[in-house]
Amino acid sequence: MTDLQIKRFSLFVFFLFFAVMVVFSALAQTFGSTTLAHLSTMVSHGFQRSLFSALLFSHSPLLRAGGIFLNNLKVLAVVLAAAGLLRVKNRGARFVGYIGLSLFVGLLIVNAVVGGLVVTAIARAHHAAWPLVMLAGILPHGVFEIGAYAFGIGLAVAASRPAGVRSRVLYHTLLPVFLLLLAALVESFVTPLLLGLVT
Repeated sequence: MTDLQIKRFSLFVFFLFFAVMVVFSALAQTFGSTTLAHLSTMVSHGFQRSLFSALLFSHSPLLRAGGIFLNNLKVLAVVLAAAGLLRVKNRGARFVGYIGLSLFVGLLIVNAVVGGLVVTAIARAHHAAWPLVMLAGILPHGVFEIGAYAFGIGLAVAASRPAGVRSRVLYHTLLPVFLLLLAALVESFVTPLLLGLVT
């Protein structure tokens, strides 16, 4: 798989993620008069309690960006480790790599669903239009964050092919890490300002 094929596959995963998020947010907003409204609010509060530490809720935007970056880097490490295992000739290692890749894709899909529900919860709480909340609160940093994850999946799929990755491994590893750093900075410094404009 060439660089161009990895990028094309990454774009497919990227758009699929956002499509799932938009669909679930729209469903929750349109049909969730009671049940989905409560579910989205519960998911939003549970998401904050379970995934974000005190560092992520720091008053310092720089510390918050660091916490977001480290949290997202842990997630990216799963797919990069899977990509590494899929390059090994040993069947056992490749099997573990496939399991890691499958878990990561499943986690990404769940994250898309949760993201859609959280957008709905924020929109309902502030009586705002959910498309505006998604555009302001998810899209600016999500472009970089989901792009990094999608690129990691593309790299893992490329590593699982017989030809493997016929390009620079260091570049393929550092690019998604750099994208996550950009995502953390945007989420910490830019996203709150944009959300303030629409809520």
